[in-house]
Amino acid sequence: MTKPYRKVMGLALASGKVGHVVLRDGKLLDWKVSKVAARSSHRMQQVLQSWLEIHNPDCVITEDINPYSRKSERTLSVMKAAEGVVVAFGCEHRPLPRERHFANKYLEIEALAECYPAIAPWAPAPRKCYEPEPLNTILFEALALVEQSKS
Repeated sequence: MTKPYRKVMGLALASGKVGHVVLRDGKLLDWKVSKVAARSSHRMQQVLQSWLEIHNPDCVITEDINPYSRKSERTLSVMKAAEGVVVAFGCEHRPLPRERHFANKYLEIEALAECYPAIAPWAPAPRKCYEPEPLNTILFEALALVEQSKS
């Protein structure tokens, strides 16, 4: 059994976007997406430092990137910078391998939106294969990591 935390931040990165969600005692408090933070390690350090100062979480949960990940070198370097900021800030960092419990991310988003109605308006509709991934999917990836940490 993992240690329960009062205030948890989930942080997810994908190409061109970073998202975070903050929960206190299981209640969703805040969520944000940043394109700026995904541009470089330096930008990530600045943005994440401000998020940490605002929310002061007990723990930050990120995806544990495996060697077979399809994430770009830039995304990997931005993630490394984020880990450094979290450790320097003094809160616990929990990298978790991303588990998939749904046939696709849009079914997962739908389930998370039902559990957390406050974020439901930000749930993107499924996209066509030729459309770019909606920006807000990253919020639900961060939320999924927090949910995963509960088990």
